[in-house]
Amino acid sequence: MILKLLITGNCILISAIIANMIAKLIKITTWYDFYNQLINLGFKNTINTLQILDTLWLFLIYPIILSVGFLIGEKIYIFMTS
Repeated sequence: MILKLLITGNCILISAIIANMIAKLIKITTWYDFYNQLINLGFKNTINTLQILDTLWLFLIYPIILSVGFLIGEKIYIFMTS
């Protein structure tokens, strides 16, 4: 069980790191940027400053990427334990 958690957790972490690098490369708001804007500008102003692509990234694309990281981790675990 611990091995499964470690493998899937690391795959999610690696996918998050890669996704954040890509987001920074193409200048899309990351969760870190979003959080800092929330602290500095407040909720309403932060939401108003987001572009459509930023919103899609934060609430649709990024979670899908993390889910794919989880699925890859599951596949690796199954491969290693079968």
